[in-house]
Amino acid sequence: MIQPHPFTCPEKGIKRRAILACAGATLAGFAVRAAAKDDGISVQTLTIAKQTGLTGLLAEPNGAGKRAAIVVMHDLQGLSAHVKNITHRLARAGYTALAVDCASVRGSASPVDFRTFSIVDTVAVMQSAVAVLRARPQYAGKVGAVGFGWGGTAINHLALADPTLAAVVSYYGQQPLYYLEDEYRRFTAAMLHHYAGRDTVNNQGIDNFRVNLSDVGKNLESYIYPNVNRGFDDESAATYDAAAAALAWTRSAAFLKKHLG
Repeated sequence: MIQPHPFTCPEKGIKRRAILACAGATLAGFAVRAAAKDDGISVQTLTIAKQTGLTGLLAEPNGAGKRAAIVVMHDLQGLSAHVKNITHRLARAGYTALAVDCASVRGSASPVDFRTFSIVDTVAVMQSAVAVLRARPQYAGKVGAVGFGWGGTAINHLALADPTLAAVVSYYGQQPLYYLEDEYRRFTAAMLHHYAGRDTVNNQGIDNFRVNLSDVGKNLESYIYPNVNRGFDDESAATYDAAAAALAWTRSAAFLKKHLG
């Protein structure tokens, strides 16, 4: 198992090992407040893992039909209004979407520095969320992940840890570079990455990651949006760029439709 390390610098001193296991958690998956209805969707706070206090925001279309599921992972700002809006948007597109609130495991209203979370612990959190989604009666057999920044990095590692994941859409996340060839060969998720042209940190590993995937016959679909900063898709941020955000979402929606249905 990979050793825990800060998310901010996965490129430093990490041995190339797989994340093979999830922390053994008893999953509760029950609502802790009544569902709200909005635009043909139902929204509720869900307990993902009772013993750790992990919760998330669940949004899904009204009705009993089968549908694909998506885990949503937030950036360093936590479960922000932007992430909630994306979760609602995914539900309106026909998916069951669960935005994980990683701060809930700390049990405090104080600001949480998510960079102190290890990759192994964060992957375990996401795997707990995936398990809850798969246990829902509406689950149609495919699950994907959408993440932003810190969360975009996290879901890239989730793809390597969970070979049954169908699709990953990562916004300005760091690439999972330090794995063995066989580990890259095992994962099956289709990958779409969006990068900000002015982000000189998270863009550094794009070419190396593409080569790693090419070596095992896999492809990375990625786009760099010129002259924008990280957070270009967040309508509440000073870095918001409407044109780039709209184009990235159009590409994301088409990608998810193709790979999740």
